[in-house]
Amino acid sequence: MHVEHVAMRLVLMRELPAILLFAFGCDLFTPNLHVVVRNGTSGEIDHAIVTFADRDIHIGALPSGAHSSYGPIVTDVPVDATLSWQTADGRQHTQRVKVKSQIRENRSGDVVFTIVDADRVEVSFDRP
Repeated sequence: MHVEHVAMRLVLMRELPAILLFAFGCDLFTPNLHVVVRNGTSGEIDHAIVTFADRDIHIGALPSGAHSSYGPIVTDVPVDATLSWQTADGRQHTQRVKVKSQIRENRSGDVVFTIVDADRVEVSFDRP
């Protein structure tokens, strides 16, 4: 009985790091990202949606100068994202932007999309 207990303890001590690494692997090696959309235009935008890492994130209306955040999302930084929104004149706009090339490392933080005007979206990354 005692020998079995000692043997089980040795196996557990040897295997515990692998078990913990497996259990928490996603959290350790995959970043937690927040998606932030900023309205950098002079007017209100509406019906804003971001497609990011195969997720459609509905932002809705944003007054000029406002922002909205979604997350955290546990995912690798995607290659690109698509933003669509409607301006006050009723026109629908869509921009596909490069994301991964703008972010040098696959780390946790805020992926910030700033709608600058009807035809331009800037991407930046803020670390916590």
